[in-house]
Amino acid sequence: MTVFLLGIFPVLVILLSYFGIFFDSHLVFYAGLTYVMNLISWLIVCFKFQHHFLFGVLNPISTCLMILVAIHSFFSYCFRITIWKDRNISGFKLRL
Repeated sequence: MTVFLLGIFPVLVILLSYFGIFFDSHLVFYAGLTYVMNLISWLIVCFKFQHHFLFGVLNPISTCLMILVAIHSFFSYCFRITIWKDRNISGFKLRL
């Protein structure tokens, strides 16, 4: 739940409000505040350990993308649409 609130929620609300889907102004403010707080913490870490500041800026976006890929993988496996080497993955098979 924490990954959702810090990773997907701020980026999703900010992007959707940018594309015209309107939210309550407080929700957009809190999403932006969450993104800025996450950004500041990453910029402090980047400054302390002498990393490039671009890592701090792109971290919430990369977290959002990783979670979306994980959700896609989970649902494609649950609905049995996963294909590997032109074979469907249909369930657990144990060979003894």
